[in-house]
Amino acid sequence: AGKPDSALVTYERYLATPWLFRYEVDAVELGWALKRLGELYEDKGDRSKAAAAFSKLGLLWDRADLHLQGVVADARRRAEFPGPLR
Repeated sequence: AGKPDSALVTYERYLATPWLFRYEVDAVELGWALKRLGELYEDKGDRSKAAAAFSKLGLLWDRADLHLQGVVADARRRAEFPGPLR
């Protein structure tokens, strides 16, 4: 919707809010939420928060299926050298 600050708040709230059946949602959404959060922080120029999100994604998807390994490699690269390297 073109509101990156609102998106950041929403993603951060999702990551910080526990609930009983969250594992069902996390199985599908957590990795992509971390990826987008990293991108949003990167766009804002917050390199440390971007690196943290990309690092968590790299750890989460460490043993992901082959078709996701490109996303994992990109996340690790961006965690190591945070900034607009896309």
